[in-house]
Amino acid sequence: KGLNMKTLLILLLLIVNAYSNVNQKKLLKEFNNLTVEQKKSMKEAFEYGEKHGLGLSLAAITWKESEFGRNKISPGGGNLGLAQININTYLNRYKVKRTKNNVSNVRNKLINDDKHNMKTAIDELKYWLSFKKKGESYKKVYARYNNGWKINSGGIAYANDIAARVKILEKKLKKT
Repeated sequence: KGLNMKTLLILLLLIVNAYSNVNQKKLLKEFNNLTVEQKKSMKEAFEYGEKHGLGLSLAAITWKESEFGRNKISPGGGNLGLAQININTYLNRYKVKRTKNNVSNVRNKLINDDKHNMKTAIDELKYWLSFKKKGESYKKVYARYNNGWKINSGGIAYANDIAARVKILEKKLKKT
């Protein structure tokens, strides 16, 4: 009788996962070339996230999103700080009235206050984790962190990339 939406989504996830092009060698090279400042940011993200059981996830996200603080403003300017928090999502999630002054204050805080940025990322991860079903991988959480409810190929590629970074961090952080 045809495929239902859930079956189609699972099929799409499997296909994209099979063809995801996460280059482990490139990521390892990137990791091995981190500056002292980046390593400091990585450690801070990991330790902050660990307090919430999300150390590897937060470290992987800050690596992917800002290269551990090297790029705190996205090219379009709408995603900010270590974990590249979307300013519109922030305003909505925390019910901040959109005024010129509020947007400017939030923007500055997300860029310049790493702890606040990481707290916001943890809040966002916890929000999406609340929808995670038992036995389900974190990949859906990562895809939603990136894309919200709309899980598409970009969100799945993002999730695969974060998962690859988590694996590297898991191995590397155990050695330190």
